Amino acid sequence: MTTLSKINQDAIIESIREPARRVIELRRKAAVLRAEVDKIKRLVMAEMQLKDEEGNLITDPQNDWEANDADFAEYDKRLQSEIRTVLPWVNEMSVGVCPALFAENLLRKAEWHLIESGAPFLGITPDMVIRAGNDKRKQCLDLLLKLA
Repeated sequence: MTTLSKINQDAIIESIREPARRVIELRRKAAVLRAEVDKIKRLVMAEMQLKDEEGNLITDPQNDWEANDADFAEYDKRLQSEIRTVLPWVNEMSVGVCPALFAENLLRKAEWHLIESGAPFLGITPDMVIRAGNDKRKQCLDLLLKLA
């Protein structure tokens, strides 16, 4: 079994250090924003008694899309207002943009950059990682973060 030379190891670590740092930073920010937005969603949902098409109460923020059209329009309006009150920096974003989804999108882009930076050192291409499925993508990211 061969091992990487010290020079190659240093080159690998150096090339993935910054992308890995960015992923770690964005994971933390995305998690905090998701928790804040979901908390706001729960409050608005409870206040409105948001219901799905069959009349069932919706309590999970991940299922807010199940609301009937009329209720969802009012829910979205109130949600945007509440988010902008609780998170005033969101006012710099376009109306209708969810700060949690925005942060999660930035995270996915950072993860892709880390995969692009580190995959060649693992003897694979970034496309191979994506085609392998989400579990393998997560394993690859975990490995690259450990290496960094």
